[in-house]
Amino acid sequence: MGINPLGSNRKARTTLVFNRDVDRLAFKNAGADIAAVRNTSTSEAVFSLVLESVAETPKARGIARTMYSCDEPRCLDGFEIIFQDLAAHGEHGRDSEPVVRSFLELTLDLGLRINTTDDDATLLTEQWHSIVNVLKDSSKHKDPDAMLAARNASQLGAALEAPSAMQAIPSMLSCILESWKVLRTKSCTYRVLCCFARMAFPTRRGIEETAETRLALLRTADKFYASGEEGSL
Repeated sequence: MGINPLGSNRKARTTLVFNRDVDRLAFKNAGADIAAVRNTSTSEAVFSLVLESVAETPKARGIARTMYSCDEPRCLDGFEIIFQDLAAHGEHGRDSEPVVRSFLELTLDLGLRINTTDDDATLLTEQWHSIVNVLKDSSKHKDPDAMLAARNASQLGAALEAPSAMQAIPSMLSCILESWKVLRTKSCTYRVLCCFARMAFPTRRGIEETAETRLALLRTADKFYASGEEGSL
């Protein structure tokens, strides 16, 4: 019979449990060799191997380290880190649209919403106004699509200014993606996304973030950071 994977408190064990002594010895000795070659402790060597299995690029591994250091790992924390990086440094020749689309998918899956009475709402509203101004500037040539995008963004901004404990955000994310060519180079775009990731909370009952969800985020982060100017670093 195998060892119960649950501890006495009914939570998953965090210690490593082996059903066969030969497996335990193999793990111990292999871990010791890896630690010796890397000039580190066995625990640190094993931890590094775990990070290397969930992410390939240094940036994505850093996100994994931060995300999994929380009691309850969340994709929202990972997305916020990526958007903070983009707000500070831009895309650097990479394409961040798949990251934003992945964020929209998570928003729809979990029914993410925000509370517009939170402290972060002020910053969010200010940055959204910047997005509206960018779109208004791009519509000065009387392009119908650009004018429609600017008007839509302005209307969505009015919703942000209204106090709401359960404000939906998919329409705002869609607005950003529809004008992606214009907004992708603007830091205000990523600051808005940072606010959404920091403020969002799930509302859909019975649907929770899974291990597959988090690992999919790290794969998305890997693809993003492996491309563009930093891909060869």
